[in-house]
Amino acid sequence: MRGSYKPREPGSVKEAVDLLFTQAGGRKRVADLFDIGETQVAALTDPASREQLSVSRAAALTSARAPAMAEFFALRADGVFIPMGDDDAHVPILCAESAKAHGESIAEVVAALKDGDFTRPEAKRALVKLRTELRALSALYQAVMDVAKPDGGP
Repeated sequence: MRGSYKPREPGSVKEAVDLLFTQAGGRKRVADLFDIGETQVAALTDPASREQLSVSRAAALTSARAPAMAEFFALRADGVFIPMGDDDAHVPILCAESAKAHGESIAEVVAALKDGDFTRPEAKRALVKLRTELRALSALYQAVMDVAKPDGGP
């Protein structure tokens, strides 16, 4: 669950900051860490506010449990953030049956994009699902990479 009530534009800085604050423990914790008021923290996620989170503060909040800004910047650079930690919690999600379902879901999105039948609301819903799938695939990538290491794994 996000920390705010106002919808954020998918892929926007404000959406990424809102998600980062949630991942980092919520607005109150962020306010305490930076010694600022919760109202000022809320303004940093509000699309109507000109307040912006500094890169140094974003870096201070970023961790393996709070990767929202790493994911945001990777996507802005036409890439994907691949966590390289020890967390394989997402790997079981991609068992054979669910991997097939993920593939079919992605194929539907690709077909809709190709045909021009993809609406903005559909795209917003797809982005949420695709983000989860990207994180799961990244964890799977790391698990396979660990096995492929010259020493034969972890």
